[in-house]
Amino acid sequence: MKMNQINAKITGILFILGTTAPIFGGLLTAPIMESQDYLKNMASHQTTMIISIITILIMGLACAGISIAMYPILKKYRAAMALGAVGYRLMEGLLAVLVATCTSALLMISTQFVSADASSALQLQSLANLILSVKEWILNGPLLICWIIGAALYYTIFYQFNLVPRWLSLWGLIGITLTFFSSIFVMISPNFGTLQTICSLPILVQELVLAVWLIVKGFSIPENTTTTTK
Repeated sequence: MKMNQINAKITGILFILGTTAPIFGGLLTAPIMESQDYLKNMASHQTTMIISIITILIMGLACAGISIAMYPILKKYRAAMALGAVGYRLMEGLLAVLVATCTSALLMISTQFVSADASSALQLQSLANLILSVKEWILNGPLLICWIIGAALYYTIFYQFNLVPRWLSLWGLIGITLTFFSSIFVMISPNFGTLQTICSLPILVQELVLAVWLIVKGFSIPENTTTTTK
């Protein structure tokens, strides 16, 4: 099997992990975190929270790995853009680790919260609310921006050089554009959370379709390809 085919299959597998891991983790923790008593809920569901933390780390590693796996191929077409995609998705991976760290901190606080007196509980709740706000800001701000820029770079290369079917590349570009604008609305007002979820569905499905395509078909690479830094 050629190295390009191996890289394509690895990329496809990483896309699946990077897409499904946070969905699974989110479904597990949504009933726990969407409550004013989230600290008590976390303390009574520690195993579930640990699994969620692991899924966040898997997402971070997969997202960073996607651009690394594609880099040997993409650099032949747009070396600078390919390197930029690696950089932004590596930052995304590091931010995911920071999100996992915040979740771990919340879990530790929750175990202290359930046995604390009223005064200490109030202080722990305030600290937890601050950490939760930072976590949500990272997810909906820097992490999302890094993903959008990194994905836009490699989807542009896909489209320009027809490395995957253009309808699939265009689907990806439209999907990240929808996610970008819906995320701006969410930053303005949390009431747009449902809109963000709906606007994220196209790119979610697209990445799974792209993953299957890369695993089965791989990249469409011409026999003669010259490297460029443009």
